[in-house]
Amino acid sequence: MGTVSSDALFHFTSQPDFLIGILQNEFQPRYCLESIDFKTKNIKVAFPMVCFCDIPLSQIKNHLDTYGYYGIGMKKSWAEKKKLNPILYLRQKSRLTEKINMLFVNTQHNDFDNSALLKKSKEEIRDLLRYVKPYSGDFQRTEKIIKDVIFYNEREWRYIPQLPNDKRYLKEDEFNDNLTRANANSAIQSFQLSFEPDDIKYVFVKKESEIPVMVAALKRIKSKYLPNTVEILTSRIMTCEQIINDF
Repeated sequence: MGTVSSDALFHFTSQPDFLIGILQNEFQPRYCLESIDFKTKNIKVAFPMVCFCDIPLSQIKNHLDTYGYYGIGMKKSWAEKKKLNPILYLRQKSRLTEKINMLFVNTQHNDFDNSALLKKSKEEIRDLLRYVKPYSGDFQRTEKIIKDVIFYNEREWRYIPQLPNDKRYLKEDEFNDNLTRANANSAIQSFQLSFEPDDIKYVFVKKESEIPVMVAALKRIKSKYLPNTVEILTSRIMTCEQIINDF
């Protein structure tokens, strides 16, 4: 029986410089706009996160086409140590969606006694929404909108930084303002998701001719990677051409 998940979690991006930035500065959370459809309302809010997929390499071609051909594969033992978790996918008309919706709605009423416990409950429910995604929907990548994407197929895991209340989310209009979003992302740079070289299982570039460039980039990051570490990471470089042709 074939496996339906991988021994690693993958994070792909569209540019080699973005991948080099991760190798040098670790994973930097960025605000991402999420649309959560409840029966009573549609909530659009941006949370800071770093996203990974749990997809076997044999099934990852569509993911590469969407997110890019430069990436990094991290050991699952690292993800567990960092307290990452698969997110919760909700179908719009399911009972679970209705229950979460009622929890959200009931704690927003001002009729209740505004006790410290109620305030804490509101915060916890809002935090829970950071780990929720629709089962399917429209996906926007830069200026392109892809219709009827089944997000469940991505088997997403998320890192959500523990931030002060005033940095935990952006409203939709704040996220859509380029300056506000850039300032917000800059303000959370110190909440990066760290790793050691040994936590890396794969480094991906698009094609074979780009391997020397990536090796040279690893050698330039001298403060983070010792010479013997560079040799080990070099042996873990794969090309997406290999994945598409061989898996």
